[in-house]
Amino acid sequence: MQIIDAQVKYTVDDKEFLSIVMVITEFHTMLLGTVLHIHTDHLAIKTNNTTPDHVICWLNNVKQYNPYIHFIPDKDNVIANTLYWLDRHEE
Repeated sequence: MQIIDAQVKYTVDDKEFLSIVMVITEFHTMLLGTVLHIHTDHLAIKTNNTTPDHVICWLNNVKQYNPYIHFIPDKDNVIANTLYWLDRHEE
């Protein structure tokens, strides 16, 4: 799946939520019937105080998996921080 032009302009929280939806969509046959845990450092995904139309659609898609959403503060999110700072220019 590729991101379309409109999605490039999404906020960071929306992009992270979109990536969750895209992964669930791609692997839905493997995920049905399993316990799904989502770990994120974006509190907005867990609380979801704002609900634009596209987010409501995504929520309906994700809710069928009954995910447990775990908030990990940025300073404690070692894996995400490591991946973020990983030098991708190795040749």
